Amino acid sequence: MTDLKSGFDGATLKIERAYYHIEEVKSLLEAVREIEQQGITLQNDGPCGFHLDFLPSSRPFKDLPLAIGDAIHNLRAALDHVWMALWRKSGKTGFGTFPFHETRKNIEDAIAKSPVKEAFPEVEKIVLDYVKPYRDEDGNSILWAITKLDKIDKHNLIIPLVEKKTIQNLKVFAPGGGDISFQNVTLIGGGKLIGSNGPLQFEEQGKSSLEVIFPTGSPVERKAVLPTLVNMAEASSETVKLFRETFL
Repeated sequence: MTDLKSGFDGATLKIERAYYHIEEVKSLLEAVREIEQQGITLQNDGPCGFHLDFLPSSRPFKDLPLAIGDAIHNLRAALDHVWMALWRKSGKTGFGTFPFHETRKNIEDAIAKSPVKEAFPEVEKIVLDYVKPYRDEDGNSILWAITKLDKIDKHNLIIPLVEKKTIQNLKVFAPGGGDISFQNVTLIGGGKLIGSNGPLQFEEQGKSSLEVIFPTGSPVERKAVLPTLVNMAEASSETVKLFRETFL
């Protein structure tokens, strides 16, 4: 038998390590934003027209996927530490993992077959009605996504996307007179503005704000990376806290 407290303490340490990596992600994102702040290209289309390109960066930032993956892995491991503490206390050998699934029904089945439920019957209600690590019905989809992303990261890096979201205070002028101002233009995934007062030149370059998002096809596709990781960490931390308060 292993002390429950030591298992839950291990889970808490994993949460703390995840927050360390989230801070690393935050620092890397600040560097990305500083480097990618510009990127507005003025193209004259002959004497009578112009267009402005706003293109998302394709530059790889090699450390960012690693920090994202490390944060997610520690959050997933924290929940496994919680489950294993109960698993070992039940007298079972081997390894058990915290139950995650897309459907509540499949989690019900998994818990019903687990030695953890036999030793700690209250765990079923805690997982199904409070933690809710499933996607359907009223499940906690942000918590469910942790295990999906962790599986992805084991085989492929999670490469985030850089989007230019808003262009502010951009001003161009024609040498022959007249100008055009763009006060607040929102674009997702890059874009183009086309005009007919060319040829033009920049008078004020303007400022672009960026967002770094999870890629299309991921469980949290097109969600901003940093707030999503923070939400995942908060959900995992609350889960560890709930198990600690219930069983210690």
